[in-house]
Amino acid sequence: MPSGGGGGAAAAPVRASKTTHAASSAIQAVGLAFSAAGSASIYTRTRLERCLRDVRTVGQHIAVARPNYELVGQALLGLDLSQTPLMMLDERYEQPESPVQKS
Repeated sequence: MPSGGGGGAAAAPVRASKTTHAASSAIQAVGLAFSAAGSASIYTRTRLERCLRDVRTVGQHIAVARPNYELVGQALLGLDLSQTPLMMLDERYEQPESPVQKS
């Protein structure tokens, strides 16, 4: 069976790690091409300038951010994701009740 196919508890974290890795690899590949082209790559007529800008913009998206590797690892290990800073910011994620009583 091909990896990444089907469902299961690990499918989403594995898909997230593959997406993050693909984005990181694309950023690196375009960066190498941009460097290899030398000073000509800065001109818009070469289209490399636009490719570099686009791929770096995609790399800024939260869905492909490098901290996803930490989240994926925690999910695959079955750890509590509620203590992960990214999840603590998400208002859709239920926060556990604080042990401190409100007065």
